[in-house]
Amino acid sequence: MNKLVFIIAGSLLLVPVLFGACNSGPSSVTSSEPPPKPDIASKTYTNLDHNFSIEYPSDWEYSGNPTTGQGSQGILVTFIGPASSQTAGIVIEADKWPAPSTLEQYAAAVEEQVLKKNLVDYVKLKEVSTSIGGMPAVTRIFTATINSLPLKYAQIYFVNKDFGYAISYSNSPDSFDAFYNSFELAVSTFKFN
Repeated sequence: MNKLVFIIAGSLLLVPVLFGACNSGPSSVTSSEPPPKPDIASKTYTNLDHNFSIEYPSDWEYSGNPTTGQGSQGILVTFIGPASSQTAGIVIEADKWPAPSTLEQYAAAVEEQVLKKNLVDYVKLKEVSTSIGGMPAVTRIFTATINSLPLKYAQIYFVNKDFGYAISYSNSPDSFDAFYNSFELAVSTFKFN
């Protein structure tokens, strides 16, 4: 049951966001360099609808989209951590987003209209500018409670064409650091083909 909590939480995090309500003002984001490419046993997932690929640890389970297969919007793919991770998961989501929206607008809108409104006990711990697949990105680390279960998250936001994307990692706060490196290594392989 706990393994499915992050899937439910992921679907709450990136519901369609109303563009008009986002703040386009300056953001208080610091910079960070992306992690190096992994040297671990991995499998490759390719999404044909959005033309991207990502490597994920071979001991993580690919579960696709829990509702409709790959699809073109919403949760695109879910990877469930090994049994020892208890609640670890990685979710990749896409939302149709009005062009030419900025990355800062998208990240701010997700926080204001989704995270703060839908997550109990939402607390942002850190936010940094980074890159993913050679594109600018924002990484946000936060905690929240889902179905009475405290979780810690890392989300990476980026915009490509008319879609806003998020790659999310979640786990219990006590186990978050143990599998965060697997998330960073997977993210370092993400690329649009």
